[in-house]
Amino acid sequence: MKPALILALALATLAPRIEAGWFSRRTPTPTPTPIQVRKALPATPTPSPTPPPPPRELVALPVYNEETSVRLQIFLDNHAFGPGKIDGKMGEFFGKALVAYKKANGLPPTGAVDEQLLAQVPEPFITYTIRAEDEQLVGEVASQPSEQARLKAMKYGSLLEFVAERYHAAEEFLRRINPGMKAAKNRS
Repeated sequence: MKPALILALALATLAPRIEAGWFSRRTPTPTPTPIQVRKALPATPTPSPTPPPPPRELVALPVYNEETSVRLQIFLDNHAFGPGKIDGKMGEFFGKALVAYKKANGLPPTGAVDEQLLAQVPEPFITYTIRAEDEQLVGEVASQPSEQARLKAMKYGSLLEFVAERYHAAEEFLRRINPGMKAAKNRS
């Protein structure tokens, strides 16, 4: 094709567009689109920032001897302030349970125990005799859930474990206060 013919074809295709105003210098006035206006909602009050929690009270526990510690652990356990396993040691749970008990009963939240509180604490040790029905609760122990599912009942691994669980005590503690006790590790 010759260049003159190409120019003529290009002008011919543009002519309807020029007549329609596509290439005019004036810009058409846009038609406004209606926008729905919403009424402003009443301002919601901003919540006040939550106050920081009060600083945690650090309580120093006096050093109690083993018998006093055991008596206090039993006392707290009997009053539903679990001090952890009864072991005669003054650990974290023991301190928290003692302070919680004192707060709940309107006493100063310290680790100190006065004579009035100690007077309420029972003697720590009792004699427990293993009965024949206790031995029925000791038997095969399974460590895997699939093995446990096959058992008819979940039994204790030893009589020592049974007594420790019954009195919320640590097995090692029971061995220490009962020298010469023969506690089988596991019974099958």
